[in-house]
Amino acid sequence: MKAKKKHLVALFHHGDFSPASRQHIYFGAQGPIHLSLEKVSETKICWRFKGGFINHGRQDFWKAIEKADVLFTRAQNMDYEDIHMHWNHAEESMLGILKNVKKINPKIKIFFFGELPENVEQFETLGTFISDLHEDEEVVNFLQQ
Repeated sequence: MKAKKKHLVALFHHGDFSPASRQHIYFGAQGPIHLSLEKVSETKICWRFKGGFINHGRQDFWKAIEKADVLFTRAQNMDYEDIHMHWNHAEESMLGILKNVKKINPKIKIFFFGELPENVEQFETLGTFISDLHEDEEVVNFLQQ
């Protein structure tokens, strides 16, 4: 019989918050999303929250990706400090980031929340779109494996 891991490592990224963000009352560790997913999946989850724009210099993000079993993110990587960046650029940026994520950690499961991007099909090759962060059936099934 295969030994079950003690816990899963989940990385929750939300670009609308500062890169220095480590805690958030709703999205962070011990927040409603974390606790409801633990409850419905009956699985212990080591939850990490990261905010902000992702680039190659975000070593905190890349180190967390190496250890993560699952990534929750939006399909946009918006740099709010770049006045020339538009949503289509933010989606292209996220596609590049996610391809790198899969190179670093090929076994990671990616779930997208929020608005659907223009190029949904490209994102679907890398992850799964969900509609409910709290109790989505696909998320629960993944966490229970």
